[in-house]
Parts: sequence; C-alpha cells; structure tokens
Amino acid sequence: MRKVKNRRTQTRYPWQGEVTYRRSIPSRGQTLRSISGQGQLHNVSEGGVCLVTDERLAPKQLLAIALPLNPPEVSVPTLAYVQWTRPMRGTGRYAAGLSFVV
Repeated sequence: MRKVKNRRTQTRYPWQGEVTYRRSIPSRGQTLRSISGQGQLHNVSEGGVCLVTDERLAPKQLLAIALPLNPPEVSVPTLAYVQWTRPMRGTGRYAAGLSFVV
C-alpha cells in the first residue's frame, strides 16, 4: 500500500447539517440547466467543507451551496469549487472536498 502525504493546511472541524446545492451543467445546445441536490456536511475548515452526497460530483465543478447555521432556520449562501470526489466504501455515497470561492 502506498503512503499518502497529508496535504491539509487547515484544521478540519466536525460539522453536521444538511446542505442544499445547485450546479449548472451543459444540456443539449448552448443553454445551461440547473440541477439541485442535497448532501450531509462531514467537516468544515476556513477554506472549505467535506460534503457527502448520493451522486458523484465532478472535480472542477462550481456549486452554489447554502451552509446551515445555528439556529437551523438560517443558512449562508456561498460558491464552492469541487477539488476531489471519491466513493465511500459500502455506502453507495460519495465524499467531495469543496473549496470556498467566495
């Protein structure tokens, strides 16, 4: 087994909550159509979040996300960039590392 160097430069903090995201993908022709989905937060850092979803998000994709705050009726909209994605063994779900753009 190959040893993987930890490239994290920021501390991760556990943070749970449901996130709504919206991504735009090309459809037939020149127009874009918006696709919405939901995922579960796994952790957060100053630079981004780890999000667990039922669908595999594409690296380099931009997502508009709404991060839940406490109280739960409040959320903060932001834009994030998908850095990486990988399947979570035995769950049928995917983890994705997102970097905040704004």
